[in-house]
Amino acid sequence: MKKIALGIIFLVAGATTTALSMVGIKALLDSPQTRLKPTPWVISICWFAAGVGSINNGMNLLARAQQERLREQVRLKSNKNSLKRVCRGCCHYHGVEYGGNMLICAMHPVGVEGDNCPDYQNSPDFNENL
Repeated sequence: MKKIALGIIFLVAGATTTALSMVGIKALLDSPQTRLKPTPWVISICWFAAGVGSINNGMNLLARAQQERLREQVRLKSNKNSLKRVCRGCCHYHGVEYGGNMLICAMHPVGVEGDNCPDYQNSPDFNENL
């Protein structure tokens, strides 16, 4: 959520900075006194570059947040699918990730091979709709 908020802040700041620098460049083009002076041009171009950079940072933050959301959805879906196989409804199922490794249960930490588990026991609290 923080990345989304920061991304939006960068986008707004970048768009504002870019727009203001374009106004400054237009004013420089319209003014014959400043048209030949390099300092105002350099300042306006720097502000324009800063605005574009802020927009880029904002887009990157939003893209990373979206990637993280998609990875989490894929992870949850794969966990749910793996639960449907052998462990669905077992009272020993744990299914929590620790350090990037899924702990299925104490008897079979990485799950069982095949379609049968010798330690399977029905869970009285299992809800088929979850």
